[in-house]
Amino acid sequence: MKVKVWNDNVHEFSQKYRGELLTIPAKKFVEMEREDAIMFMGLANSIKRTADGAPDPAGLKRLRREDPVEKKVV
Repeated sequence: MKVKVWNDNVHEFSQKYRGELLTIPAKKFVEMEREDAIMFMGLANSIKRTADGAPDPAGLKRLRREDPVEKKVV
């Protein structure tokens, strides 16, 4: 089943997954299989820092998964 993985950050998000660089633009989504989405979202990424050592907002992982709504037959 395909699901949407949303990037809720105002910065684009990029991360390697299965040997390829996957990029999700800011406030956009990519579609992928549910199992892949779970694995992709669960990957740890290092915290990017600014020159003064503070966490870089562009590096924050703000992803959410949107599963399709299942229609119930009565």
